[in-house]
Amino acid sequence: MRYRALLFGVDGATFEVIDPLVAAGKMPALAGLMARGVRAGLRSTCPPVSAPAWTTFLTGKQPGKHGVFCFQNFDARHYSGFSETLVNSSHFRGKTLLDHALCNYLLGESAGYCACPRPNRLIRTAIENKTGR
Repeated sequence: MRYRALLFGVDGATFEVIDPLVAAGKMPALAGLMARGVRAGLRSTCPPVSAPAWTTFLTGKQPGKHGVFCFQNFDARHYSGFSETLVNSSHFRGKTLLDHALCNYLLGESAGYCACPRPNRLIRTAIENKTGR
């Protein structure tokens, strides 16, 4: 038997906003997914910022372990403490949920996520092998 999974995360949304929209019939596709699946609210990271939060979600590590604290990289050479480059998948430490899924043949492709503008080598290779591109 082949299992399929869909992880659907909405950045900045809460069920306090989503539930009334679903109840009003404004989000029928999401209503169907919620009816057939499982949903849960999540606590954010400290700091509660998208880049470290999504990286924590994907790695299972807190920001002190994966190294992403905001949208910019830390750089002690700058007065602000931040570099002028944005965080991407090459800036965090550890394997992600997507890496583990690909290694176990559970997932064939990935679109990336907000702090990962380009797929890493393992994901890119899997997409190329699957699509022939």
